[in-house]
Amino acid sequence: MILVAPNGGACSTAAGPEYPVFMGSFLNARATARALMNSPNAKNGIVIVAAGEVVEGQFDDLQIRRFALEDYLGCGAILSQIRAPMTPEAEICKRAFEYSLQDYAELIRESESGKYLVERNQEADIVHCVQRDLYGIVPIAKGGQIVPFNS
Repeated sequence: MILVAPNGGACSTAAGPEYPVFMGSFLNARATARALMNSPNAKNGIVIVAAGEVVEGQFDDLQIRRFALEDYLGCGAILSQIRAPMTPEAEICKRAFEYSLQDYAELIRESESGKYLVERNQEADIVHCVQRDLYGIVPIAKGGQIVPFNS
């Protein structure tokens, strides 16, 4: 499997070695929520980050990022599976996902990053990645490697 996620990689590095970085999306939202809640660190709180995307042509400068609808709604998909008190920001993200359940795939397709993929004949990536709960595995970044989370 090849992961092309410079912002996700930057977030993993920024978290530091003492914090596990769970990799969640629509594809494993339910499993990610369960893993987060079963993590030994859950009692200290959970931070869910929509990493965003690097602006085209600025790949070497990870300080230049833009909002990515698919990341935001993907966070909402994970949050919709968590039954715990949330910040107002997390609650709004969860509600945005729940409100868009009927057409989130089309919204993502019409977003900036969706249009980018469609223009490059990569629409199949969108079709695959908007599927919910296709996988039950949750990768985590740990010790410079990507390994499965084992609760």
